[in-house]
This record gives sequence, structure tokens and C-alpha cells, in this order.
Amino acid sequence: MNDILTRSASEQKLIYKFIKEELGGDIDVTKFDSNLASVINILSKERWDDANNHDSTNSFEVDRKIIFNELDRSRSIIEEYRVYYKKVDEKYSEFDQQGVNKSFSVLRSISKEYILLKRKGNPDEIFEEVIERTKNKVLESANFIEIPIDELELCVDILVVDAFIRCKIFENPEQYNYVAAR
Repeated sequence: MNDILTRSASEQKLIYKFIKEELGGDIDVTKFDSNLASVINILSKERWDDANNHDSTNSFEVDRKIIFNELDRSRSIIEEYRVYYKKVDEKYSEFDQQGVNKSFSVLRSISKEYILLKRKGNPDEIFEEVIERTKNKVLESANFIEIPIDELELCVDILVVDAFIRCKIFENPEQYNYVAAR
């Protein structure tokens, strides 16, 4: 092991490839719990049908942010899932009762992915990649309770749209106000 650690990165990659081919499959990496997976576990137990959508967002402001960020393809996802803002807010409130910084850390995790991507590609590709990376973080978490992939994607889409509305990802137009419609 010490011999491998002293080798260059390219040599280590060759050794890794050799071991992977010999043993088959990826090496099992230790997984850690994440608040992101905990929230997905909570959201996966909710009904996300038309009976549970309450559009409490200021539609004009959300539309303005979509246009400002040139999110053409992503518009449909945002419009479809923004109606669950209030329900997600309720779930975050429940989650925060379990400890300090619970929902903050989830939103920060999504925001971090956006920050890493925001200078790459067009805005729709960035939005889609934030969704993909968030989904992968959940899948890699030890505390993720397996659900069908389409349910996982639904919950992740809802969380990322919520982060968009809460101004955690993408830029805000001047005097943007996402709060509940009055």
C-alpha cells in the first residue's frame, strides 16, 4: 500500500484500473449519511399529485427569474414543481426540528453544485446538471432508503426547483421577491 501511495497519479490510475479489471466492478467506497438523502426520504413519503399543489409563490417574479436566467428548456420543470413550494417549506420546518442547520445544509449542498457549474455551458444544461449531481449525491448516501428511480427524480426535481425559488441557485433579477404571492 505504501508503494502505491508514493507513485504518481497516472501510475495509481493504472493500478486502480488493473485491480478493477481483476476483481470486477468498482471498489466499495464507504458511504456517509447526508441531510440531502434524509429530506429525499421524507419527501418520498408525500403525495405529489394535484390535490397537494398550492402555488403560494409569486408567479410573476418566478417567471421574471426564469427569463432573466434564460432557462428555456427548464421552464417547464420549474413551472410544474413550483406549486409544491409550500409543501416543501412545511417538510423543511419538520426536518429542522430534528436539529440545527438541517434544511440550510440541504439548500447549501444544492447551491454548491450550482456554484461549481455556473460558468460552464448554457443555463439549461447547468440546471439539468445540478439536478443530476444532486440525484447522485442522494444515491451515494448511506442513509438513502431506496425508492424507484422515477420517484427519486421527482423528489430531486422538486428540491432543485425549490432551491431556485428560494434564490439559492441562479441569479436574481433586480429587486426579485420570491415570497408567497399576496
